[in-house]
Amino acid sequence: MSLGLSALAGHTVIYGGSFNPPHLGHQMGCLYLLEGLGAEVVWLMPVFAHPFGKAVESFGHRAAMCRLLASPFGERVVVSEIERELGGQSRTYDTLVHLCAAHPARRFALAIGADNLDELPRWHRFAELEALLPIVVVGRSGYANAGLAAIDLPAVASRELRARVARGESLLGLVPETVADYVAKNRLFRDGA
Repeated sequence: MSLGLSALAGHTVIYGGSFNPPHLGHQMGCLYLLEGLGAEVVWLMPVFAHPFGKAVESFGHRAAMCRLLASPFGERVVVSEIERELGGQSRTYDTLVHLCAAHPARRFALAIGADNLDELPRWHRFAELEALLPIVVVGRSGYANAGLAAIDLPAVASRELRARVARGESLLGLVPETVADYVAKNRLFRDGA
C-alpha cells in the first residue's frame, strides 16, 4: 500500500522515532492516530540507535519517557522495545518484517512524521516497506506534507527542547509534565546534544 492518508480501523500502528525527548507533538500524534484515523492501538517504537548517526540519549531513558507520554492513553498506546530486543540495528523495514511474522493476526501500519518525508529515499528498503503495509503521515507545522496528512500538529522539535534544557529553560507546555520531571530528575540533555 502506498504512502498517504488511510483509515486505520483494526490496525496496530507503529509510531517510531528517536523520542529524544518525546514531546506533546508526539502525544497529539497518538491521539490523531487513535481518534482521527481510528487505529486500534499505537505502539511507540523508539529507535535503539539512530540509523543516520544522530546522537541520542540512552535507550532506557527514551523508553521510560515514552512510557510516561503514553500513560494517559492506558492500553491504547504502549511502548515497544523491539529494536533493543533485535540487537539495536534500527532498520524500520527489518523490524516491521519481524513484527509481521511474530504477530500474524495483527494488521500493522506505520506512522511517520512529516519531518521525515525528505529522508524516505535514504531509508533501508523503503520501496519494499511501502509495499509491506500502510504508511500514514502525521503532519507537523512547518513541514510540507504534500497533502499526505489531514492536519498539522504543532511545530515542537526535540532538538529545540534539548537546547532549552541546556540553557536552563523550562519545558512547560512542550512536553508532558511527567516527562519534564523525568528530564530534570535524571539531569538529561544538559549539554544540549
